Amino acid sequence: MKIKSIYISQGMFYTERFFESGFNLIFSEKNSTGKTTLMRCLLYGLGYAIPGTKRFNIETCRIKIVLEKDDKTIVT
Repeated sequence: MKIKSIYISQGMFYTERFFESGFNLIFSEKNSTGKTTLMRCLLYGLGYAIPGTKRFNIETCRIKIVLEKDDKTIVT
């Protein structure tokens, strides 16, 4: 199964990130740019019980993840 994209919205803020086939590296040379938050949203969107943080309440987010199964069908 492959993650194709993730859509995250919280109030007026929203973002959508797309993932390419193969290897995707999430990095930044700066701190506090959202790398861990993106990973937490991915896990929460997949059904894991991920708690929020002081600055980011994950339970107030709407998260949509698009997956491609091995037989090429798309699941949202």
